Amino acid sequence: MTRIALLLAKEPVRAYLYSVLGSLITAGVVYGLVTGEEAAVWLAVAGSLLAVPGVEKARARVTPVWKD
Repeated sequence: MTRIALLLAKEPVRAYLYSVLGSLITAGVVYGLVTGEEAAVWLAVAGSLLAVPGVEKARARVTPVWKD
């Protein structure tokens, strides 16, 4: 799992997956496999899953500042 997370943390990989998933879901709508509403849900789910590694990578690079 760590290897997949490291791979997904790379921007070119995520950008490629976004475009491929978008194209596949669009083709699914054109061929009647999914409705437009279902396509929107699946794009949101895919976007959420692909965003997590990038967000975690960015979060790991900052140091929180605590004020008492």
